[in-house]
Amino acid sequence: MPLGSGALAGNPFPIDRSRLAGDLGFSSVSHNSMQAVGDRDFIAEFLFWASLCAVHLSRLSEDLILFSTQEFGFV
Repeated sequence: MPLGSGALAGNPFPIDRSRLAGDLGFSSVSHNSMQAVGDRDFIAEFLFWASLCAVHLSRLSEDLILFSTQEFGFV
């Protein structure tokens, strides 16, 4: 349950987080507030995948340019 997790130290108000999670339809309460609001691993995974694809496309483009010159004449 991200509600009441806060970006750093959680919620300073005395609320019953288990009851609030049940009322709002969450399956459980998050015990680590930083993990509840700061899970950005999927962004890093996507950026890694995108940069890896860009490196492969760059290499393919470089090879096509090189092999289409008069010295090689393959393409």
